[in-house]
Amino acid sequence: MSFTSDYAAAATPDLLTVFGEQVVYQPVGGEPRRITAIVEDEPAPVDDGQSHRTRRAACLVSCLESDTTGIQDPRLRDALRRAGEDSAEPRWSFDTTVRRGGGMITCRFVRRSIDRQGELTPSDL
Repeated sequence: MSFTSDYAAAATPDLLTVFGEQVVYQPVGGEPRRITAIVEDEPAPVDDGQSHRTRRAACLVSCLESDTTGIQDPRLRDALRRAGEDSAEPRWSFDTTVRRGGGMITCRFVRRSIDRQGELTPSDL
């Protein structure tokens, strides 16, 4: 036994139980599945144009490193849908793996949108 294996066995499930939320993860070419993850929003930088503004929202998703109950080998075009989002289509796209360890993986997912003059809500890109 090591600290890493003990932590993965004991602390990781507790962290997900206390701080986690249900999300739907869809690997490219695979079936969507519900996983429990800790999701942290990152600020969305804004690029102002003459008649529009583009936003690139991002979130960090930490979950079990597993091919059944979490994320194992994320790839570009993997997608994520967060709880409470209206659309049935996943809106977040995999960007990069941030870290692995202790039985968990943290990935960055992004969503791009554009605000056009005169429109009330931004359009996803």
